[in-house]
Amino acid sequence: MDDVPDPVWLSAGDCFVLPSGRPFVLASDPGLPPVEAKTVFPPARNGGTVTVNGGGGVFLAGSRFEVAGHHAAVLLRLLPPIIRLGSEMEQAALRWTVEQMMRELHEGQPGAT
Repeated sequence: MDDVPDPVWLSAGDCFVLPSGRPFVLASDPGLPPVEAKTVFPPARNGGTVTVNGGGGVFLAGSRFEVAGHHAAVLLRLLPPIIRLGSEMEQAALRWTVEQMMRELHEGQPGAT
């Protein structure tokens, strides 16, 4: 697994994908000590939303999905360790993908499991 040697700076509206499911640190200040997400966020709920401390200045949407099949490992090895999506076109493509996964989940479509 490739390392990401330097921080990846995100701006408002940016999206990122971690193709290998690697652990990561998301911080407003990289000098602060990391805190495990499970101490801040309630357990994940399928298709649900969680508000922490009444909401506020950050909106973070996350999704997790599995790539399986005959050539999945080959595909994942070809991808970089982090993919940052900054342009509107890139974000729209990811947004569409996540919306389709959410639709399948909520409507009990074949991809829901």
